[in-house]
Amino acid sequence: MDTSAIRPNPTGPLHFGLMRAPSALALLLAVVLLPILLAGCSSGPGNGTATPAPMDRTPAEGFQVREVSMTLWKTAPYTTYLDGIVACADFAVTPIYNLEMAVETAPVDFILEIRLREVTITQPKVGTIRLSGAGFGFGGLTPPESNGRNVVLRPMSGTTLEGGGTIPILVEFASETIGKYTLREYTTIAGTHEEAAGYFDQFVTDAGIPSDDLRFVVSFRLEIRYVDEAGKDATCFSDCRFDLLPGDFLAQPMPVILPVNEPFYR
Repeated sequence: MDTSAIRPNPTGPLHFGLMRAPSALALLLAVVLLPILLAGCSSGPGNGTATPAPMDRTPAEGFQVREVSMTLWKTAPYTTYLDGIVACADFAVTPIYNLEMAVETAPVDFILEIRLREVTITQPKVGTIRLSGAGFGFGGLTPPESNGRNVVLRPMSGTTLEGGGTIPILVEFASETIGKYTLREYTTIAGTHEEAAGYFDQFVTDAGIPSDDLRFVVSFRLEIRYVDEAGKDATCFSDCRFDLLPGDFLAQPMPVILPVNEPFYR
């Protein structure tokens, strides 16, 4: 039988053909290129991916966070209304946390800016915490920028921030309202802090909310931009992390002194 006319169709879907044995040059190229291709596809450590070098940090002499304290403000703003002829008040139980930092600076010509960058909050079990703003410990707070994680403080000329010294920084964190305490036959419209704190404590006691459920962690980079004694623009930074609301918030006297161990680098 003449089989010369039976050949695979070179344009058909099942064209296998006959493979020729690879040449010595092709084998050599495969041996050289295969490790390179494998390294390029790797993403795990030790599999061809370079490990970034650690950041070169030089200590900033004369800069340090000297003292940090936290105060829990037990706020409960209220609304009043009549239920028939009975006066009632609804107290919105809302924790506010003030973080006060005393930052000591080296002798410098002028402080240009203080920046809190990338404020990160590990949320508590109860409530949602947000950054309200920051200030110099006097006057009002500067609200965070649009992303809610950065604050830039710019001191005014002629303040005590010139020439170094100690800078008081206040950072405020506010929780969403964690509950409502309703009081019927409400007759006092004083609205004092002591009154609000009393209804705050009453609510969390009745609801069984322990301190563990309100605790959270904040971290941020504190940057100080200044003009040094040589007249040059310089920046130093400290990576801060604080566990807020230590101890029993119902019994803990305020403010609470927090441990300090965040050095400054430049």
